[in-house]
Amino acid sequence: MAMPDYDTAIFLFSFELVLSLSIALAVSSLWNTSSHLESFDGPFIAKHTRFWQLVINYQGRASKVQQKLHKQYGAAVRMGPNHISLDEPSLVKTIYSTSGNYIKSPLYSAANSRNANGEEIEIIFSTRNEATSTAMKRPIGKYYNHSHALRLEPVLDSCIQMFLRRLEEEFCGKGDGSKICDMDKWLYYIGWDAMHMMNFSSPMGFLEKGGDVDNSMKDMALASDCFSWCGQVLEIDRFLKYIGKPIFVGTAVSSLKQIALRGAKGKSPRSTSDFLEFFTELQRADPKSITDDTILNWTVNNMGASVNSVTAVVEAIVYYVLKNPMIYARMRRELEPLVGKAPVAWKDAQQLPYLDAIVQEAIRFHPPGGFTLERVVPQEGLILPDGRFLPGGTIVGMNAWVVNRNKTAFGFDAGIFNPERWLKGETEDDDTFEARLSRMRNANLSWGGGKRMCLGKQIGLMEVFKIAASLFVTFDMQLVEPEEDWEITDTLFVRVSGIEVYMKKRMAV
Repeated sequence: MAMPDYDTAIFLFSFELVLSLSIALAVSSLWNTSSHLESFDGPFIAKHTRFWQLVINYQGRASKVQQKLHKQYGAAVRMGPNHISLDEPSLVKTIYSTSGNYIKSPLYSAANSRNANGEEIEIIFSTRNEATSTAMKRPIGKYYNHSHALRLEPVLDSCIQMFLRRLEEEFCGKGDGSKICDMDKWLYYIGWDAMHMMNFSSPMGFLEKGGDVDNSMKDMALASDCFSWCGQVLEIDRFLKYIGKPIFVGTAVSSLKQIALRGAKGKSPRSTSDFLEFFTELQRADPKSITDDTILNWTVNNMGASVNSVTAVVEAIVYYVLKNPMIYARMRRELEPLVGKAPVAWKDAQQLPYLDAIVQEAIRFHPPGGFTLERVVPQEGLILPDGRFLPGGTIVGMNAWVVNRNKTAFGFDAGIFNPERWLKGETEDDDTFEARLSRMRNANLSWGGGKRMCLGKQIGLMEVFKIAASLFVTFDMQLVEPEEDWEITDTLFVRVSGIEVYMKKRMAV
């Protein structure tokens, strides 16, 4: 196993030191507990401390543990002295409502960022104040709708063309498909370059290099991990700020360069639109409120959210399709008319019902986020379906890796990857099918929910459809070890490894 670099090793040593001291302190105060949740079962230690959650997050297995606990204890599991995890699809619309009366828990403060001067600032994801969140999204919300997504499609196309060219150069040169491709890595590379293209009309350089650029992947992985650790015990988060908490350094530096370059040139280097041009238009109209720091915040947010979310979903599509020969064969048949037409247009990809079913199932079965979406119960409290009462101030939440596998919402086979669930059954009438679809969509928390749903959902869907369709119409692929399982690490974002494939150029029939 490769050794971590010096900066990472120092940070991890510091974190482990703080963790050890914190556990010692936790043991000394073990019997501090909240009596109002005594009727809720869970691990014994959960009644007294959150430190056990820090440990399983540090190990990268929090969602796996949470799934097991819900199987053991039922729909409501006590995860901390004042924390309840729910597997209740009927409450999704209540807890994650459009009214925003269930505010985010203090956990999210661990995701605060820094401006160019190193000062801590809230971002759209981290702010707990609903009015602040609305104010942050108001000027830019329109740029993430369907019509603006279409304006970004040309720059995304140029990145997909580069992706397909680089895969062919690296892995199809001999034509015999004998060279192994680490597809999970290459999907990350296009994830980075694609969002950078949509931000600035230029790639970041991942695809050309075939590797990390400016340690951006390392920085983002460490920052993601740190959020999942420190969010459990905010005292650790506050301490780590003094020794240098990891942030998206490479991403921020690249964004600053592009913002400065655009400022010197005065407009987009292409006639095509990009996010920096959208944001600069806002700055011209309101230069006092929208500073370069504001634009930096927006562009870095785009990179952090899009790269991980899109990559996770496309990785799941590739992995589960190649693991299931019948699914792969059916998808190949549906895509046959588009062979030789990559990059596939979004409007064409959306017209393919089986591809759509695969995308929806990948989003459900492999959510990009691995953590519980925590909220604070409002003053009036919450009555659960079983009649138990959660008083105001209780921290409650659902993890998409749990609720997205709920059999009531998704069927008896919710624990397996099955695109057929998103298609109308042969004996199913229209009303029954629509009711079933509605039930599944309402329970799906992969994009978040309610007022704090992912702002970039439309952009992300465009990327997923286009990248997945273009990849499968251009190449025939097979897993190197089809019987082996991939490795999953879940923190803020879920990371995988082990999607090794052989690939050949696909020819039209």
